[in-house]
Amino acid sequence: RTMAAPPRGIFSCARHINCRRPPHRALATTTTRIAAARPGGHRGGLNASSSSRLLLLSTSATSSSQQQHAPNNTTTNNLLSFDVTAATFQQAVLRNRVPVVLDCYADWCGPCKQLAPLLKTAVAKTNGRVALALLDTDREPELADSLQIKSLPTVFGVVGGKLADHFTGGQPADVVDAFVARLALRAPPSPEDDAGTSDADEASVVIARAEQLLEAENDAAGASQLLAEAYAALKEEADRPKTKTGTRRGLSKEFDEKAPESAKMAALLEALGRCAVHARDVDAARKVLGDLRDPKRSAVLDGHAPLKAAVARLALAIADLETDHLGGASTSSEGAASSHAAGLAAARAKFASGDSAAAIDDALELVVEATTADEKNDARQVVLAFIDALGAVPAAAKARKRLANALFR
Repeated sequence: RTMAAPPRGIFSCARHINCRRPPHRALATTTTRIAAARPGGHRGGLNASSSSRLLLLSTSATSSSQQQHAPNNTTTNNLLSFDVTAATFQQAVLRNRVPVVLDCYADWCGPCKQLAPLLKTAVAKTNGRVALALLDTDREPELADSLQIKSLPTVFGVVGGKLADHFTGGQPADVVDAFVARLALRAPPSPEDDAGTSDADEASVVIARAEQLLEAENDAAGASQLLAEAYAALKEEADRPKTKTGTRRGLSKEFDEKAPESAKMAALLEALGRCAVHARDVDAARKVLGDLRDPKRSAVLDGHAPLKAAVARLALAIADLETDHLGGASTSSEGAASSHAAGLAAARAKFASGDSAAAIDDALELVVEATTADEKNDARQVVLAFIDALGAVPAAAKARKRLANALFR
């Protein structure tokens, strides 16, 4: 999981390096001890005090060290992976047009060697939307000191010259993939993205990681944070004024069915809603469902049948959660109304268990047996939710015809 990043402004330039670390050999000894004590890695290589003092090299500082530090290879923004030095840090990392993963390592560090191929693979999946900068802390001790690195490996995510995310210690592949994917979501648009043909769907990577946190680790809070951060990153880009033709004037890309961001953002919201249901947070679940059912988003869902079906299933799950939250099938004092609501709840439970045919049968029967207009409409809405959740399948078309017949009996 991603720890809350230090203040965004700490990756700003400074006139001088005034944060000194112990001698480099002492730094190596310290990091070895910390890494050994935390074999699984940990978040938080920067504490509050060190974050506030973190300074990077300014143009004047780097120019003064230009002759002392020579780059190990040519570094340009077009390279997927490159070494970085004090002399090249400004241009290669802080001024890079795409987000940069800064991998701080040492040759003697075992976890660093295990993490390196995972980072390279994850960055390669972004097809140039993220760059990988490699900082050898033994070769660049002053730069390592200025970054307040306390353990290795330490990995920073830099966007627009500012720190966006970070972690320390070894991490599994899915965590690394999600970390890089969140950075890729903040990359500037490319022609492939505008055409909707990007091979790397970073939103899917984030959702997959969130689902693992939810199902395997029962960590709804961590999954929700992961999804919310990815959604916020996409929204920041989607809300920028559009200068290209082909998008509806005055409409955010979030609600433009022609923009690839729209479906990704809806998918992230749907996954966020499932997290809320898992955590039994009724208010949060309702909020997400309301956002998904915003009329401006209807064209987006209509253009993505699987996503529309997923939103319908989410609505059913939230309805069940609301019933449980109220402590019964209905708060009505009338027995008939209570029985009708209980029948709808039972139908939703059958649908959730996978018995969609029986669920539709029961709900249609309740449409016919309804004694009031409200009861009939409630049952009708449940049947429609089942139909939407099934998607474009023959059973859904058949259920829609049966509903029409039941309504006019």
